Amino acid sequence: MREINLSLPIADGMHVYPSDPEVKVKVAHTYECHTWDLRQLSMGGQTGTHVDAPSHMHPGVKTLGAPH
Repeated sequence: MREINLSLPIADGMHVYPSDPEVKVKVAHTYECHTWDLRQLSMGGQTGTHVDAPSHMHPGVKTLGAPH
């Protein structure tokens, strides 16, 4: 089977659906100060590339990961 990755990278200020929370990527730690790099992410759960399941809009509907 051939796989094609259509994922978009998560980036500060990236386009989101109108009224969704904006994406914020902030430096939390740097290698120079803490000996490791760490980013803090703030975004909505529907940010970026995803398969749109009805479960986030209709109560009681199965998620894509639920057993059939």
